Amino acid sequence: MTNRDLGRCLVCDDVAIGINFGVPTCMPCKAFFRRNAVKLG
Repeated sequence: MTNRDLGRCLVCDDVAIGINFGVPTCMPCKAFFRRNAVKLG
C-alpha cells in the first residue's frame, strides 16, 4: 500500500503515511497522538 492509496490524514488533511489508531494519519499527527496516548495510558 502506497501513500497515494492511503489518501489524506483524517486529522489535519496532510498526506497520510499509514494507518495509526485505526485511521490514516500523517507522521506529525501519529507522533502527537502516540505521545498523548502514552501519557494517558
